[in-house]
Amino acid sequence: HFKWSDDIVNGLRRNILGLQVTFLPLLFITSVLIFKNENMINAGLVRLSLIVTILVITVFFYHLINPKTGLLNSVAIKKPDSIFARFQTLIFIIGLLIVLVLISLTFTGYVYTAAYMTKSLIYTIWLIFTLVFLQQMTIRWLLLVQRRYALARAYEKHQERIQKKIQANDSEKADPEFAIEFEEPEIDMVSLSADSIKLVNMMLIIFALTLLSIIWAEVLSTLVFFDKFILWHHTIIVDGTEQSLPVTIWDLGLAILVMIFTIISAKRLPAIIEIILLQSSSMNLGSRYTITTLVNYSIIGLGIFAVVNLLGAEWARLKWLF
Repeated sequence: HFKWSDDIVNGLRRNILGLQVTFLPLLFITSVLIFKNENMINAGLVRLSLIVTILVITVFFYHLINPKTGLLNSVAIKKPDSIFARFQTLIFIIGLLIVLVLISLTFTGYVYTAAYMTKSLIYTIWLIFTLVFLQQMTIRWLLLVQRRYALARAYEKHQERIQKKIQANDSEKADPEFAIEFEEPEIDMVSLSADSIKLVNMMLIIFALTLLSIIWAEVLSTLVFFDKFILWHHTIIVDGTEQSLPVTIWDLGLAILVMIFTIISAKRLPAIIEIILLQSSSMNLGSRYTITTLVNYSIIGLGIFAVVNLLGAEWARLKWLF
């Protein structure tokens, strides 16, 4: 379905089989030792079991994403502009750093912390596999939609040629059961709208960041200290009383993220909306243009409102803009 090469499919099958045979028993033993026997949390057997579990995960992903000999190198070579190709080395380095941190924590006695982070890492792995599946399924859906309408256009053109032939040969009696035969147009993944694919990737990235923030909530809680650095204050009126609220570095960071999301959505969303609206045969070009334009304006308006709200502007001063 996804047009993956046989080498990647067979390689994934071998590596996942090896991971099942080694990782699942180790994970079970480590979980029992750590979470069911709190008195043995710092025992040598517990540390050894956790370290071996971490190393097994490391070996699996080393074979998968190693920038030189990894199984997924062919994907990076085939699609050099993809997110994976651009950040493959960075992902590999971050993965090694995470492993070093986990092993160091285990050796220094922070076994429960290392175990908790390992559990979060396993959830992250599941999330990555899920996102890859969703991304490939969405791209396949876009491909099928485009192919369906390419076939419809080819059929319409063929019908026009038949009508012209009948009109040119009006002296001959037209066969009412004229056989209509035409080749199915070949549409490769490259023919998909680049804007649509980029928008899908962007939405998946936002979805991934949201779930990652939940999975690693305990670790990310250390970033709350940015909320203590005040940049400026703004005044709001609540029940007729003026209140001064601070704008922090945390608010500024959120405003920047919202602004980036708004800009990308405004540029990419019309393409995928156009594909969705094409499925309605009763909707003409003008109606589709109106809907996509209004959606675009709505995204820009909501984005501006969210940014200025995070930075402390009042709604009363923004109504004219909307």
